[in-house]
Amino acid sequence: MSKHREQLAKYCDRPGYSRSAASLKAGYNKNYASNVINGKITPTIEALEALSVALDVPLSWILFGEGQDDGMSEIMDKLRRIDPAGLKAVRALVDTLSSEDQ
Repeated sequence: MSKHREQLAKYCDRPGYSRSAASLKAGYNKNYASNVINGKITPTIEALEALSVALDVPLSWILFGEGQDDGMSEIMDKLRRIDPAGLKAVRALVDTLSSEDQ
């Protein structure tokens, strides 16, 4: 399981949180987080950011694990300005790096 899927499952399954509640709070259908965790869909960076807000954790924890640099706001600002082709390349890089942790 890639890092973002593993971390998302960890935070959704904490007491007081649920996959469906996080999905709805993030603005998606109730099965969205479960579908991401199960690998049925690949989320956008914006979707992961919305889920991290819904789960009360920094996006960097979802992407890389706890204790990582919380200076993700600068990175997120830059990601928001990338064109679709560039964003696709970034997503591929993140997926590659996440799969190397396995």
